[in-house]
Amino acid sequence: MAGLLTPSLAEDAFAMIRPQIEAFLASQGFAPNLAFAITATAALRPADAVAGSASPFYLVAALGNKADWPADLEALAMAKAAKSARTGRDSADLPAHYLLAGDTLAWGSVVLDDIVVACSGIKPWFDEMLAMWLAATVKALCKQRLTDLPAGTRFLD
Repeated sequence: MAGLLTPSLAEDAFAMIRPQIEAFLASQGFAPNLAFAITATAALRPADAVAGSASPFYLVAALGNKADWPADLEALAMAKAAKSARTGRDSADLPAHYLLAGDTLAWGSVVLDDIVVACSGIKPWFDEMLAMWLAATVKALCKQRLTDLPAGTRFLD
């Protein structure tokens, strides 16, 4: 069963706020080298839905020239997102006892009503801020798409 949160919606959300992200980076003097990952907790991606998917991510997106990156920012964003998806908690507030072997200690992922978004590339507090911008945009687009369903439509028949 598919929900409203899809790779297409995640792409639309990223495209919608990308100009604001780029403007923020420029205004703060940051290089435009970022990676984002969008996924969800098990509440939105039950095991049977994930099993049929090639990737647990709705979107992995990059800004900037990967050759200029100080590290693999996409891998880091995915690791942050996976940790938050597993625990249901923002990475900045994750107690130590939630960590598993192989988890990244980096933070910059958020959970907004089971929508999980991570960002990597600048300071972790700004990674977190940008992740929340994107998570809020995903949530808003889900609400918009729900109201756009034709009257009388059974939810996601």
